[in-house]
Amino acid sequence: MPSNSRKPSDAPCRISNAEALEMFKNQHEHTSKDNSTKKTRKRTWIEQRVVEYLEASPCTQLDAGRRDELKSLLQCKKRKLISAEVQPLNIKDDSIFSLSDHEVLQILDFMPSEEVDFYLMVNGFQDMSESKKESLIELVASFKVKSTSKPVAENKVVDETERVPLVKAELLEETI
Repeated sequence: MPSNSRKPSDAPCRISNAEALEMFKNQHEHTSKDNSTKKTRKRTWIEQRVVEYLEASPCTQLDAGRRDELKSLLQCKKRKLISAEVQPLNIKDDSIFSLSDHEVLQILDFMPSEEVDFYLMVNGFQDMSESKKESLIELVASFKVKSTSKPVAENKVVDETERVPLVKAELLEETI
């Protein structure tokens, strides 16, 4: 057996952006505050930039507590029991999506809401029936975190997902 061949157990682990974000945050909590070496400071700086990027990405729209449920519903090949929160949706019995790992990962990372987004992420979306397309869009939408609006400086109310860029802009104004 050649030395460069891989065993199935050597296959890379694919995780969603939300899982990577959790991993970086947990790692940051457990690392020491001592950044004495230049190498450690650079790594910490890079990890902070990655966390900032991921926090501003659409993956944060997914309800983290229900991520595995959405993943299994998108990948299932047979009809399974659906949680009470998803049952009110108009998901029909023919709506078994059987998506690949790559398609599910893209959905978890980008949390699409428009039909055109699904055309780009799901191979064969154009071949699905209209009811199945609608069911898929509704299913993903049902797993999004309900947006909460919070007041920001000067009594502005913004959506939580827009908060990060506004805070950066306010910091820039203060330094000028």
